[in-house]
Amino acid sequence: MKEYLISVIAAALMAALVGILAPEGSGKGLSGHVRLLGALFLLCVLLAPLRGAADSLADWMRGEVTLDLPSGDSEEDYGNELESAIRAASWEYAADLLSERLETEFSLPTGEVRCLLHRSDPNAEHPERVSVILSGSSIWKDPARIEAYVEALLGCECAVAIE
Repeated sequence: MKEYLISVIAAALMAALVGILAPEGSGKGLSGHVRLLGALFLLCVLLAPLRGAADSLADWMRGEVTLDLPSGDSEEDYGNELESAIRAASWEYAADLLSERLETEFSLPTGEVRCLLHRSDPNAEHPERVSVILSGSSIWKDPARIEAYVEALLGCECAVAIE
């Protein structure tokens, strides 16, 4: 619908521009013909969607009803997509929980620590590596203590970075 409105506006502007630029002669002359052609052009653009509707109506009258349904999608595809979305959301939630735990454990201001959980297998239950990113006044905290705490908590490698 948006494309249709843009094409109608563009056609109206083009017809108006051609009408303005056309030389004016005596009487109706060339100017009148240019305006008539511009109006016919605009009318064709306005009525263009009716052609598709007329074709669909003719097909319907002949009993040839077709529905445009998405093809190739199955319940299994949707199930897999939902499962992967839930898994990604739970990993993000776990990273947020770890960030909150570090804020309370090391007295870090809220929003100045961000955790990223890394895994090579999308189906993994535990992260292989954790990146802790500090910003603001949190950069002055001891990164070795934070790394040791996360490694003991999750049992994986941890690296602290400053943003």
